[in-house]
Amino acid sequence: MSGQAATFRRGIPIKKAVGLLASRRTALGMLGVMGLFTLAGAVLPEAAATALYLSGVFRVVVALFVAVLAVSLILRFQQVQSLRMLGSWLMHFSVVLVSIGAVINVVSSKEGFFEAIEGQTVPLPGGGCTLSLLKLSPFTMNGKMWQGESARVRIYSPGERDEVETVYVHRPVKVAGMQVRLVKHGFAPHLAFSGGKDGEKAGAYVSLNTEFGRQVRYWLELGPPNFPESFSVVFHPAEAGPFLRSPSMNMVFQSDRQTAVLRPGKSISHGGYTYAMGNVRYWAQFRVSKDPGLGLVFTGFWVAVAGASAALLPRVFHADA
Repeated sequence: MSGQAATFRRGIPIKKAVGLLASRRTALGMLGVMGLFTLAGAVLPEAAATALYLSGVFRVVVALFVAVLAVSLILRFQQVQSLRMLGSWLMHFSVVLVSIGAVINVVSSKEGFFEAIEGQTVPLPGGGCTLSLLKLSPFTMNGKMWQGESARVRIYSPGERDEVETVYVHRPVKVAGMQVRLVKHGFAPHLAFSGGKDGEKAGAYVSLNTEFGRQVRYWLELGPPNFPESFSVVFHPAEAGPFLRSPSMNMVFQSDRQTAVLRPGKSISHGGYTYAMGNVRYWAQFRVSKDPGLGLVFTGFWVAVAGASAALLPRVFHADA
């Protein structure tokens, strides 16, 4: 008898805990607390909001909310006695999957931007992987359809073979659990200088800004910091047609506001230095994102479709009968 009494006493807290977790008041309370966290995250600065979502308090609240949903689903599953009730249960289960996936994304999602020039290899945000921009095509034809900009890239991931992929603006590439998407592109002419008292010599590819208006404008407000003088740049790309025009660049030196025109194969002199423009490449900006909860969100969507089908099919067949 004493053993049975002890078992009964130990069982009371468990039943109370299950009843508390299955209570609607508990679920509404958890929803209210998560709503307050969401409101605070929307008002606070980005850094403070990220710290809030990564805090232990928020994770405890999320864990309790998931426990409430799980207990409620288990208890409801024991009451499923027909296909219609199974459909209703599946729809509730889909809400749980979507909620968990969304919370995982809020806590663990990452996003970053980086730029690369044709022929350049850069590390991907998050570490471990690298991307080499092989070639950028401003416009790509797929049959009779314009695909927009595309970038041919080589992606290296540790422990795997190098993969050559084509990244489009609207079609990201998946690598190591991350999505790599092409955002925008522009011109990157090579500028070089030489001269001075010590015979200095250096050069670099300069990524130009792109401004869209009545005419597309490619410009740079300030040249590379390792150059001897400060200057701004306005670039004119090559043009095909009956009047073939080679690319050119207007340089405006900040010291005396003097303007000089650079063309491939020709150089200019200013302030004791000689400047020259080399070949012109493209640069591209990529967006890297990691959404670990996205799979659960999509799974929840299909579970909701299955639940709706299970709930409606009996009514359809009953109506036909």
